[in-house]
Amino acid sequence: MTFSVTSNATIDVLVMTSSQFHSFSNGIAAGVVFSSLGTHLDGDVGPFSGGLYYIIIDNNVSGQTAEVDLEYGGLPVDPFLYHSKLPAPIGIADYGILNTSRGLIPYVVKYSEAVGHFTVRSIGAYNATPPSGVSPYQASLQMNVVLQVNTQHGSFQYWLQDVVDFYTNNDTYNVIDNVWNSSSYPSLLTNSSVKGGGAVYIYNNQSYYAFGTQNYHYSMPFSGSLLIREQQTNSGVLVSFGFYNGSLSWFDNVTIIQPGVSSSYMLVDGYNFTGSKNYYDAELVFGGGGNGEITDFTSMNSTLGMEYVLTNGTYAAPRELYGFGSDTAEAADDLTTYLRDGVPSVSLGVENLYSPLFYVPSPLNIRLNLTYQRLDAGQPINATLSGTMHGGLLPYTFYLYLNGTPVLNFTSFGTQVIRYLELGSLIQGVYRLTVVVEAANGQNSTFSYLITVEPDPQLSLTAKASKLDAGQALSLSLSASGGTSPYQLTLYVNGKPYGQVQLGTFAVTFQGSGTYEVWAVLRDAAGFLTNSTVLTVTVDPDPTLTLVASRTTTDYGLPLPLRADVTGGTPPYQYRWDVDGKYVSSSNVLNFTAPVGNYTITLFVTDQSNYTISYTLNVTVNPDPVLRLVYSTGSAGLLYTGNLVNLTASISGGTPPYVYMWTVDGAVAANTTSPSYVFHLKGPGSYSLGVSVRDAATYVTTKSISSTVGYNLATLGIGAVVVIALAVGIGVAFRRR
Repeated sequence: MTFSVTSNATIDVLVMTSSQFHSFSNGIAAGVVFSSLGTHLDGDVGPFSGGLYYIIIDNNVSGQTAEVDLEYGGLPVDPFLYHSKLPAPIGIADYGILNTSRGLIPYVVKYSEAVGHFTVRSIGAYNATPPSGVSPYQASLQMNVVLQVNTQHGSFQYWLQDVVDFYTNNDTYNVIDNVWNSSSYPSLLTNSSVKGGGAVYIYNNQSYYAFGTQNYHYSMPFSGSLLIREQQTNSGVLVSFGFYNGSLSWFDNVTIIQPGVSSSYMLVDGYNFTGSKNYYDAELVFGGGGNGEITDFTSMNSTLGMEYVLTNGTYAAPRELYGFGSDTAEAADDLTTYLRDGVPSVSLGVENLYSPLFYVPSPLNIRLNLTYQRLDAGQPINATLSGTMHGGLLPYTFYLYLNGTPVLNFTSFGTQVIRYLELGSLIQGVYRLTVVVEAANGQNSTFSYLITVEPDPQLSLTAKASKLDAGQALSLSLSASGGTSPYQLTLYVNGKPYGQVQLGTFAVTFQGSGTYEVWAVLRDAAGFLTNSTVLTVTVDPDPTLTLVASRTTTDYGLPLPLRADVTGGTPPYQYRWDVDGKYVSSSNVLNFTAPVGNYTITLFVTDQSNYTISYTLNVTVNPDPVLRLVYSTGSAGLLYTGNLVNLTASISGGTPPYVYMWTVDGAVAANTTSPSYVFHLKGPGSYSLGVSVRDAATYVTTKSISSTVGYNLATLGIGAVVVIALAVGIGVAFRRR
């Protein structure tokens, strides 16, 4: 049994018999047939006696998750079962068997398209006794591959042939395709199981499908390519046969009717035979014209090449070539294949079938490029490794080490590579990624890259204020550190993007009053996202100002109380009172006093958001009021004289309007807004008549007079003279404060 194991971590590979595995799986110490530790292990174990054997991969060494690739099989097939000497089909063939210094290693290649290239510089053939239906001058170049079809009810193999038939006597050719059922022997096909441009025929009790083109003329050098492509369809598998000679022609499309197909591919398999005991190989070989003809070539000078389109869409060349085919019935008596400047070439000669076509590998010429976005701590490392590989032998195996620790390995069967790498998450630091590329023949090249993992980005958002008034701009400062520049910065207000911003200081405005939450989000070049702290900003409505004053005039010496009434804005408030442009106070109230005159009072209010509003009031300071009294007397009735007194107050100065309070001997007789009042006095005697005048500034001035009432002597019959004496009292003025 042969196997090949690759892993990104050191593992223990064991081979056990059935009884050993039973003990091992039950935790009982058991012996082993094979045991080895490593990350890349190839084994040839045996020979075995009949029985069941197990390959165990035990990840019990490194303590990390292991990614393991295992290929295993029995001993390689023997490519010399059917031919050990001429006659044989001569050209190139891939049997899936690699000749190495470590021995024969089978391999498997799954592909969806085969391409065989040829350049014929001379060709001649003659067979005096050809089979029926074959020209004596006829020869063929055949590309033959095996199609594997896996279904829900079993697996099937089909042998596909794309053939150039040469008629060397008149330099003409045609192209033929065949389909054979290699699932068992003999081949069984019907016109209902295979549908294309041709039909099913019988040869030696075997049924096969065939189609051929018309004849064409060729001239030397004659170059072209044979192509076979497969793809699944709803009814089975579609096989397309192509020929290229300056232009590509898919000359026949054949559907193999097969229900329940789960997978299909063309296959090179060095471990197994098909059901008909044929090789899982790929051949591009010269032979007779058909019907199993063995012919003699009279001239031959050709070069050949073959490549695959793998099931993943990449191109690959055969890993190992032999100079003869085995599945093809037609053969040559006198041809040999050799390498000329590393290119398989066919000429007249005697082929030594036991000498595989060892490529003489040219020096490795590998160019690699590692691209990745700059990385932040804790982020997965996603990188792309791309490049081209030339020289050595396919395939190329890539071993990746991070700071000396294996992290990944993979194999490329083509000369180009594009591989997306997932190398895990790392802390901050500088790491060395080493890539070792090894060709199948052991040649290798080493590449080294430095990967810098930056610290996670930090984002800080600050504001000069947390409160402002509607319409005001908020000044913000944004700073960042760490991470991978350049940064993409987005400002959010109440959960919605406000816009893209830059580091530094900038201003934002808000729509209307209310409470707003403001934060910033940073996305760095490595794709790392981080948020700033959330700032809560209160936007108050603009302040409104009312200067509260009971009046706009006052008297000299009498304070005028003024008060600021502020609503809205952002408290606390600052006040400034100016009188005629000069500062007088910073309180929210002002008891204004000033000499007689006209004044302009301006109040400025500034809130915490530095929003300022003002209010202007014009104030007049009047002189104190001066009171003068004018009076006259009269009589009411016949009994008394002087019992009617008309008193008139004359006011100058002060602040109108005025209110008058009239008194008799200190008792209030009346309150009027009229400056005149008539007193009706009772009986004879002396009376003190007064008036108190209060102006709008609440200034009060008072004056009084004395008045005497006597009897009317004429009415009484007394011839006497009555003298009414009026004494004018001294005026008294007082202020109410």
